[in-house]
Amino acid sequence: MCYANIVTVVTITLVYILGTVVAINYHIDYYVII
Repeated sequence: MCYANIVTVVTITLVYILGTVVAINYHIDYYVII
């Protein structure tokens, strides 16, 4: 269970980082979308 939780946290973190990078690259106000 602990391992699954770690994988979930890492996945969410990667998605958040990728989303932020894409938003910066395309000049989109990413935080308004949230």
